Amino acid sequence: MLEDFLGMLQDQGLSPNPIANYAKAIRTFYRIHRITIQLSYPLTRKVVYSDRAPTPEEIAKILEVANIREKVVISLLALGGFREGTLVRLKYKHLSQDLEKGITPVQVMVPAEITKGKYAEYWTFIGAEAVEYLKLYLEARREGLTNNHPPEKIGPETPIIKHTKSFEPKPITEKQLRVMVHNLLIKAGIINKNQKPLSQVRTHSFRKFFRTQLISRGVPVDYVEFWMGHKTSTYMDVKSKGVEFQRNLYAAANLSIKGSTKVNKIEILKTIIRSLGMNPEKVLVRESLIEPHRTLITQEDQIKILNKTLKELLRKELLEGEKV
Repeated sequence: MLEDFLGMLQDQGLSPNPIANYAKAIRTFYRIHRITIQLSYPLTRKVVYSDRAPTPEEIAKILEVANIREKVVISLLALGGFREGTLVRLKYKHLSQDLEKGITPVQVMVPAEITKGKYAEYWTFIGAEAVEYLKLYLEARREGLTNNHPPEKIGPETPIIKHTKSFEPKPITEKQLRVMVHNLLIKAGIINKNQKPLSQVRTHSFRKFFRTQLISRGVPVDYVEFWMGHKTSTYMDVKSKGVEFQRNLYAAANLSIKGSTKVNKIEILKTIIRSLGMNPEKVLVRESLIEPHRTLITQEDQIKILNKTLKELLRKELLEGEKV
């Protein structure tokens, strides 16, 4: 629980020094009561530069220069909110149920043993973009990537992100993941190899993208924290809502990287609603919270909700005009 608390402070942007002070205070309290808490990793007070969340446009640039394996990594980090250590330990069994049934967003079940601190299980979701890249990547592995990587049988224990230099299907390491993301950031022109690290984008930054984007779209913080693997005081309340309710909430937020590639009726309605000063994603999220019986908001549902919202906004604007 302490490790998760410290991880949450890190996600909120606190620097190492105050995080170490929090840990010291808590550990001292327990030590006085003759209970020793030993962290599984050392804390540092070294001054580091804060990172920032990348923009959707920056992530789109990264995807343009990435190969299919790298696309899977970037899209899972951005749309699933995974920690580095969790992502490299994900196996096919953790998401195969929805993936094989063609259900989107796909639920990713994260067991306690691959979480930071190993405190409790949780789940998160990945949207259509990540799902599409993942399907292409797994299919390429089934067919054989190169001469050194013959056709692979994808089973429950198969690592999602494969180590490229291993003949056997071994998972990528955290260090290799960080190096991969860093090189992609340079290749996409997001960071300069020779510049000072002030406000740079790094692997952890994609968790910030996940958090800030969902909250800005109206998803309650408690749900976002749950999907990020934080065990807060509301953990059991959020968990009790169940997978389908949360899937609906995630889908309603419409978290994406590239956005819609074509203008459709839903996008037109959203554009008009935005022009009238309201966030359409927040409207859809609110509807998900009000009507938890829905298993998933379909396109038809979205059109009805947005149409109703637009009529109410226009009626309100008309009434205000009459008062003037």
